[in-house]
Amino acid sequence: MVTTQAPLEHPQARRLGARAAVLLCADPTVGDGAALGDVLWQALREALPEVPIAVVADVCSGSRCSKDLLGEMCAQQVVVVCRQGRARRDEIVAQLRRVGVHPAGIAIVDLAAPEGPDVRRAAEECAVRIEAALALVSAADLSVASREKIAFDAVRLSRRGLFRFATLASRPVVSWVEGRCDGTCHSCVTGCPQGALSLAGATLRVDAERCTGCGVCLGACRTGALELRGVSVEGLERAANVLARGAHRFAPPGCVVVACSEARDVPHDHGWLPLEVPSLGMVTTGWVLQFLAAGLPVQLVGCDEEACGTRARVIVTFCAQLLEKIAPGGDRARTTANGVVIRPGLVPSQLLSITLREPQATISALSALQATASALGSATELQPVAGPQLHWRVESSVSPLGELAVNSGACSRCGLCALSCPDGALIAEAGKSEFVLSFSASLCSACGSCVSSCPETALSLQRVVDSTTLAANRHNLMESADTRRCRSCGEPMSEGLLVSAIASRLADSHPDVADRLVRSDRCADCMLQA
Repeated sequence: MVTTQAPLEHPQARRLGARAAVLLCADPTVGDGAALGDVLWQALREALPEVPIAVVADVCSGSRCSKDLLGEMCAQQVVVVCRQGRARRDEIVAQLRRVGVHPAGIAIVDLAAPEGPDVRRAAEECAVRIEAALALVSAADLSVASREKIAFDAVRLSRRGLFRFATLASRPVVSWVEGRCDGTCHSCVTGCPQGALSLAGATLRVDAERCTGCGVCLGACRTGALELRGVSVEGLERAANVLARGAHRFAPPGCVVVACSEARDVPHDHGWLPLEVPSLGMVTTGWVLQFLAAGLPVQLVGCDEEACGTRARVIVTFCAQLLEKIAPGGDRARTTANGVVIRPGLVPSQLLSITLREPQATISALSALQATASALGSATELQPVAGPQLHWRVESSVSPLGELAVNSGACSRCGLCALSCPDGALIAEAGKSEFVLSFSASLCSACGSCVSSCPETALSLQRVVDSTTLAANRHNLMESADTRRCRSCGEPMSEGLLVSAIASRLADSHPDVADRLVRSDRCADCMLQA
């Protein structure tokens, strides 16, 4: 069953201006039983002075989350802070939806605090996580209806429960916003691992039964035309910057945990700050490299699905290989009981602004890491080998950068590959008698749109990161010219650039026509007039 919830508004919120609000558990405690509420309240007042905060008893049950309370707070976006946030997520979301909160405007922060006597440190870390959640929901577009399907296999149902769909666990289904996309970019279609997306003209169709809400298409979409219950790359980017800045407030700096929303065991030790994503399928190498370039360790935590854990290991292995090329020495990647951790090994001179959109994420992070390694040289213990390697190349199935090759003999010079490239990495320039196909590896996100659009299958894509791609230099993949001229009118035989490809197609069925095309010394206009 697929359901859709349209956005609702409170009259008072419309009058005073909608804001995000925080609903805080009334009696949070840390592992040794020390009260955390007062300290957390003070930390939130210092970090978020403009955000309305309400302390609510039994906030996880939703019994006190009334429409009147949210109306008084002028809240359309709500962050719930609760000790049972992950365990009772579906119940909290269901209750907030009953009082009119849009699903995209809900974020839940699990207040499971680490054991230890440092209450102030625990409160400050919780404040950072709450601030990141506020940044995430503030980027959500509440004007777009949320599309979901009921996950019957995720909950235990009674016969009576079958008639109470609002209490059942729901799973988001990606929805397409008409008007934001013209249908010329196929990146989301080619990137969807479930084959749930298809194009019908300029309209994108979503198969709700196939869609798992993994979020891969969100990263592939360049126009923000896809919505997944308020999750967006832009929102995650804002939250990531909050976490990165917050992690550097502590000594030593904290660590970022990129966790699947379905993961069961997310670490809550001191210094670990979680960034929750629909699945690790949407996490790219550039995300990890961005945090590493900021000098922060990163841990990837997947769910019980094998694909989630496998992707975490492959990404971390690839990042470790890249770090070894840039700054040789040291074992930075290790597997723990609840995920895979990679440590930077380099301390940046300044905190970088985190960007998660590819290929900019990978390019900027690698450039920053290379600059830091070059500045450190061999004077630091973290860089035992004098300077980074001058030229290196690492291939991987998760590389967010691509390298193109073209079979010039098979290419018909139609230019469809350049038209389908959403990043501007591939440019076709066609003159009267010449054709040039140029490529910039620093702009290529390895989406594969060019390969899938080529009618001659003349293009091949290899996922690789090469040190030369860090420079935004464009080079020609192919240059072709036809110097022949029509014997009748004397004009260049511009259509001769297509002759070989067309003739090869007709060779079996119409060999005479194919032969005349190859041997022709007159242009198409003159042949038609004759």
